[in-house]
Amino acid sequence: MVNKEYRYETPRFILRQVVREDAPALLKCYSDPAAVALMNDDNCVGGFLFQTLEEMEQAIHFWNHDVFEYARPAVIDKQTGEPIGTLEVFGGETGVLRVDLRADYEREDVLRELYGLAAQDFMGDFPMGAMVTKAVPDAVARRRVLAELGFAGPESFRGYGHYYRKG
Repeated sequence: MVNKEYRYETPRFILRQVVREDAPALLKCYSDPAAVALMNDDNCVGGFLFQTLEEMEQAIHFWNHDVFEYARPAVIDKQTGEPIGTLEVFGGETGVLRVDLRADYEREDVLRELYGLAAQDFMGDFPMGAMVTKAVPDAVARRRVLAELGFAGPESFRGYGHYYRKG
């Protein structure tokens, strides 16, 4: 069972389990087609483009009550106190990391901080033999940062393309 009471911190962000109260701020991320285009919705029911607060709240409820074992932390900007996206991580032989961010945070400095945390802490905290994360061709900043942090790729994973692997 994934412990839903985890907390991670970087110089600019706090990561903690997403809660219903995050919905209004997260809707800024998940209602933006440009941000959603960079997200990984492989093997998910439907996509991540939400237009209403109710849809966002339903997604958060699902993320917190799904039968599968994963963590879905909200990424909180320490300066504003506002959630600017979420990550999703689950372990296994090959663990998966999803990174969903508002378009204005889709920058190399932010991505370096979040992917760096994931590579350093998630692989041990969510036991996995390797970690994969998706970066579509339009996600140029992600691809640069992943290469810089030693992720190999792109490669195919479970029949889907554009994955980068660490470990």
